[in-house]
Amino acid sequence: MCILVWFILISCQKEEIRVPDTGRKIVLNGLITTDSLLSINLSRSLYITDSGLTEENLLQNAKAEIYENNVYLDSLLPCGNIYINLGLDIYIPPNYRSTKLVPSSGHEYEIRVTSPGLPEAGAKVLIPDQVNIDRIDTTIQKLTGNFESWESNIRLICDIAFADPVNEKNYYLLYVYRIPAFSSNTNNMVFSCQDPVVEEYLNHGTMMEGVAFTDKSINGKEHILRMILNGKDIGNPFWDEGSGLHRKTIYFRLYSITEDYYKYIQTLNLFLKNYKNPLAETAEVYSNIEGGYGIFGGAAVASDSLVFTY
Repeated sequence: MCILVWFILISCQKEEIRVPDTGRKIVLNGLITTDSLLSINLSRSLYITDSGLTEENLLQNAKAEIYENNVYLDSLLPCGNIYINLGLDIYIPPNYRSTKLVPSSGHEYEIRVTSPGLPEAGAKVLIPDQVNIDRIDTTIQKLTGNFESWESNIRLICDIAFADPVNEKNYYLLYVYRIPAFSSNTNNMVFSCQDPVVEEYLNHGTMMEGVAFTDKSINGKEHILRMILNGKDIGNPFWDEGSGLHRKTIYFRLYSITEDYYKYIQTLNLFLKNYKNPLAETAEVYSNIEGGYGIFGGAAVASDSLVFTY
């Protein structure tokens, strides 16, 4: 018994671990896509004793140059430093944007970033070819049972068909967006998906908003990915929003993403899974930024939509 107590006491002794401060570097984060102007977020790295991410850590005087197929094309301009802090889940909107450049499939883009007092950083990305959504088949499912007044018993089953290219390694990301009636703002939609092809889930808090997967089990085949939307999340005509609005659009976007961005999703999910467990193995989030940190990914985007009128 004494031996056990002695072992516990020495096991709990405080051990000081010194983490070297190697200085600050540029943090570059961005997924550039074929359906929008090229935009990224630039900030500076933090040491463990620094305060959390604040607006002061976002770079305001950086020089960011874009090259397309090794030819200088554009310089990104600052577009505001607004951020949203959601605890660990921090979404930082782009703070540098091109005013004219929309990336194209099959083109390589290089970014070079300099900022006073920080080492130069950069990365390259080759935008994949687009994989189209061939069709979306829908079925309305009515559930039986007792439901609260704020619940919906209606589910919309969506079967999304696409053909994976032959003899290529492909990486995918699927999102669903809702555009309410008389509004141009998009809102990510929560959905459920139990398709065996899915390897990574993208969560916003406790709600799933996206799925990512490779083609290792569907290479060269047509695949139909099934997702289920809750009638309450769709709104009218499946749920009375009390708004009196008479039309809305739901977009399904299939992103053909780069391998680097897929690795980033995998390692970020692993980090988020383990970060509160002191006994878990440390997970390092994947980065492809030379001279700095972060991810510079690319995607070709295919889109289809459902329009609800009533």
